[in-house]
Amino acid sequence: MTSSDAYEKERTMEQDLWQEAVDIQNACNLSGLIHSLPAVADAVWAEAREQGEGTAYVNSHPVLRLWLDKMCDLAGLTVAHGPVMEAYATALAHGAVLR
Repeated sequence: MTSSDAYEKERTMEQDLWQEAVDIQNACNLSGLIHSLPAVADAVWAEAREQGEGTAYVNSHPVLRLWLDKMCDLAGLTVAHGPVMEAYATALAHGAVLR
C-alpha cells in the first residue's frame, strides 16, 4: 500500500466516523448503539494517541458527544444542547452530510 493509499484509507475511516455520528441521530435501537459504541471509542482513542492527547480529549470529542446525546435521547434523558449542537456542526464541517 502506498502512502497515498494509506492516507485515503485513513481519511475514509475518519469521514465514516463523522458520518456515522450524524447518521445515528435517526437511530431507534438503544441496544444496537450500545453494542456499536466500543468500536467508535477505539477509533477516537486512536486519534487521541496520534495527537498525543488523552482522556479529556476523548471525553469531549464531538463524535462521542453525538453518540452519547442520541443514547440519552433514546433513554429519555435530557442533556445540555449547546455542546451537542457544536459537536453536530463539527461533524458537518468534517464532511458528514444530513441524510
